[in-house]
Order: sequence, then structure tokens, then C-alpha cells
Amino acid sequence: MLARLDWPLTDAALPAAGELVEQVVEEVAARYVLGPGPAAQAAAAREIAFDVRRLLAHEARAGGAFVPAELELSFGMDPDGTPALELGEGALRLRGQIDRVDLDAAGRALVRDYKSGRRSPSWPIGRWEADDQLQIALYMIAVRELLGREPVGGVYQPLRGEDLRARGVVRDDAEVGALVVETDVRPREELEAALEHAAARACELAAALLAGVLHPRPETCTPAGGCAHPGICRVPDA
Repeated sequence: MLARLDWPLTDAALPAAGELVEQVVEEVAARYVLGPGPAAQAAAAREIAFDVRRLLAHEARAGGAFVPAELELSFGMDPDGTPALELGEGALRLRGQIDRVDLDAAGRALVRDYKSGRRSPSWPIGRWEADDQLQIALYMIAVRELLGREPVGGVYQPLRGEDLRARGVVRDDAEVGALVVETDVRPREELEAALEHAAARACELAAALLAGVLHPRPETCTPAGGCAHPGICRVPDA
């Protein structure tokens, strides 16, 4: 889809982009069961198309210097593809799939993870350490180590909700327009410290799991609070 559109998008390009979104959603939705029956299937497809068109409109109006370069970038998933990310001198090997990697003219990377839930992502960099929110930081490390790209930002991008501005961290020398919340713009040193902490914390948690250490934490298990795995943790009030 992106290959057939000029980027960055402009308001003038949105009608053509919207038509393309409708075509792609119609084609792809036919391969999946999105609802019980034709009416529910059609409604789900319309909702998906609406969300995508709304995001494109947000990006067109937000501006910025970054252009989509990689979509659904897998690492460690295919023996012939991008290898796994190794941390702690090989003590931890990670695999995953990054929703989107954007690049600016200098080849620097902005990592974006889509969130389609009704609640907007609530993970600005200020909460990463307290909430053990490591995902986007580890994706940024993967882009740096596996692709050789300098990560200057990593954000959780909501697809729904009133405010589509992303949350996470963006370096203060990266031109992202109005794509992110202003308070998530930080200096290089703070971003690098967050990545170092994420790598160390991931290794620490992996070692604890290997040692059989598992404690219920329902207060941080889901974005809204509450246990996501009561069958495993057996939290009494789950």
C-alpha cells in the first residue's frame, strides 16, 4: 500500500489514500473471519478501514521528516531472515516482529508499535521503568544491533481514541512534527539510558524466570490493572 503513495502524506493526497485503503481492506478482509456472519464481517472491515484512514489523516496533518521503511519487520523468526537479538553476551536471545520502522533522510530510525485497543497506550518514557515496559525499547535495540540503524525514537501508536499522538520517547533532534506528545521528547542521554536499562532489566527478568521465580503482579499485569493470566498466577481476586 505504501509503495503506491507519496510520503510524507499531504491533505491533498488523503482522498486517493482513502480509496486505496478501502480497496486493500476489502481484499485482505475476505481472507479472514472478522465476525459471525456477513453483516458482522462487513462491519468489522469498515471499522478497520476507518481506523487506517483516520491514522493517515493524523500523519498528514502532523508532518515530520520520517518515511515508512519497514512494516512487520521480523527478527529471530526465520532461520534465513534477520537473526535474533542477543543481550547480555548471549545470555538472552529475543525474537519478535516490529510493526513499523520509519527513517529520516539521514537513515535514523523511528520505531512504532501499533495499539488497536479502545484504551490509548499509556506508556510515556517516564513510566517505562516503573511499569517494566520494555517492548519498544527492546525493538529500538534490535533496530540498532540488527539493522545498523541509529534509533532516535520509539513510540506506541494508538489506532483508536480521541488523541492519536503516540507515546514513548523521541530524541530532541528528531523532526517528528506533531506525531508524539511533547513531553516525550527527551535528550539523547535520556534515551540511551532508557535503552541500557531495558537491556539490563530484560536479562534480569529472564534470569529470574529461568530460576523459577514468578510472583503475581495484578496491579501492573494489564494497562488497566488486573491479572491477565489468572489460570497461571491464581490471583484470588482475579
